[in-house]
Amino acid sequence: MVRDGFADKHGEGGVAVDTKARAGGSVLEMNPTPRILVVDDDPESRGALMALLTEVFPETEQAPDAEEALARMREQAYDIVLANVSIRGVRGTELQQRALESKCDAGFILMADKPEPEDFASGIRHKALDFLVKPFPASAVVESVLSAYREVAGKREERELRKKLEDGLARRTHELDQAFQHLQGTYRATLEALVMALDAREHDTSTHSFRVRAYTLHLARAAGVAPIHLPSIAEGALLHDIGKIGIPDAILSKPGQLTPDEWREMRNHPVYGHRILSRVPFLESACMLVLHHHERYNGSGYPFGLKGEHIPLASRLFAIVDTYDAITSDRPYRKAQGHAAALEVIRNEAGSLFDPRLSPVFYSIAEREWREIREQIDAETAAPLLGQLQ
Repeated sequence: MVRDGFADKHGEGGVAVDTKARAGGSVLEMNPTPRILVVDDDPESRGALMALLTEVFPETEQAPDAEEALARMREQAYDIVLANVSIRGVRGTELQQRALESKCDAGFILMADKPEPEDFASGIRHKALDFLVKPFPASAVVESVLSAYREVAGKREERELRKKLEDGLARRTHELDQAFQHLQGTYRATLEALVMALDAREHDTSTHSFRVRAYTLHLARAAGVAPIHLPSIAEGALLHDIGKIGIPDAILSKPGQLTPDEWREMRNHPVYGHRILSRVPFLESACMLVLHHHERYNGSGYPFGLKGEHIPLASRLFAIVDTYDAITSDRPYRKAQGHAAALEVIRNEAGSLFDPRLSPVFYSIAEREWREIREQIDAETAAPLLGQLQ
């Protein structure tokens, strides 16, 4: 016997439902119990479902049509939506689709008296968890809800676990990035202190390498060098003379002319510098400027006598500004000369010592810009860094 679409508990063909014993008592052990929304425009069918479900699942509510169902789903979260496919105004499968579009993550169980093939297809397409065809035994409803709730709860637990893992991974990645940045900062601070000491050792000033770094970056930007290459150019310019750490003081600070043997040793400092930096992974890209910063466009430089564009672009840029800084800075054996004197040397040596395409870029830059860079570096770098060394 069928009553409101359900087989009677005690009638012919009916299935008795001991709801408290279902699934080994798991229904009563659920915490929290599933929140269910019954959507059916047939009052008798809806009432029968409510009578059955509220006995087992106390948090069961009802809606007589799709619009009220959608309004309820916007206001609160449901675990299971038990919807008739034939609802006044909107079919249950359309309700399911609209619920998905509104980010509702409830599991859908669809019901029908005489379902059309399209109802099954749409239900599957929108991931319905079950499809009940009336008449069905009361036990089938309970079992379907239990099964759907397990799946919904499992998916939510999986999402929460994935989010925890993603959050943990993001946090750990951030921590590792901070540690890496700190390590790089420590490396750079150590190298900058060493560079300052080397500059003071040779030039009686601790700002030469910092100035040529700023000069090289300024010229590189004016020459249209891509921003992605600027960090390695800056590092190479700062560390260009790092290899002089291996040159004896007697040679490096000798006031008079070097002997041929002493000169050969001095010419090795780019190789020494390259050897030092090539062992530091994040400085590998700076090595080429260091190795070739004394090469000259006509092949008269060292250590390999490279010519023209065989010399890396960064080294060709650096050669110009290093000469500029040397001419415009005081040396133990002479006083600094002005911008005009340096400009004349660079203009005259274009095509011989310097790249003839880069030299015009240099002297197209106003003297004021070079002066401002020098003043900024001398003010911001010299005093603070010297204080750290004391």
